[in-house]
Amino acid sequence: MNFKDVGQLMKAQSELKKIQKRLKKNEITASSRDEMVKATVNGDYELVSIAIDEEKCKGSSIKTLERNIIEAVNKAIADAKEFSSQEMMKISGEMDIFGMANELKKFMK
Repeated sequence: MNFKDVGQLMKAQSELKKIQKRLKKNEITASSRDEMVKATVNGDYELVSIAIDEEKCKGSSIKTLERNIIEAVNKAIADAKEFSSQEMMKISGEMDIFGMANELKKFMK
């Protein structure tokens, strides 16, 4: 390892911290297939809000509502993970330090 590699590592570490901060502030919203439920999660994959469309719930069972909540939350989390992965790949694609791009792909899944 030479000084150039150390400089690249320090730059990558700084960029990763910036991306992580930005991702934590990011919010992703997803809906159930029938759009009865919308769920929003943040960059830490925490549920931030949930919205239920009363009109679409009329005549539905509690089980249907529960399934829709689970579906919307899981989709929002999956979308947030995919977004995070894409953002992390931007930085790793720009600086593939020691072939770390492939390792980051594995880590983000």
